[in-house]
Amino acid sequence: MFKVTEFVDYLDPNPDVQMFDTRWEADEYIAERIHSRVEFGVQHTPYMVSEKHYDDMVQYESTFFNVKEIKEYAVDIDGATD
Repeated sequence: MFKVTEFVDYLDPNPDVQMFDTRWEADEYIAERIHSRVEFGVQHTPYMVSEKHYDDMVQYESTFFNVKEIKEYAVDIDGATD
């Protein structure tokens, strides 16, 4: 399992958390969210966005995501772990 945490900004007290079965799914989700966030910025700016500025926006938005692998443990009714 992989836990993806998405922050709105650096001071976000309540980030969005998503769980995924594979790293590929987590990475795909992050790529889609970064693209969505950057496109919103591009569509709402009154200025032309150069390719360099677009790349900088992607780099900046990627700092708001964190991926962590979660180890799963099976727990018996007796409380023993596998």
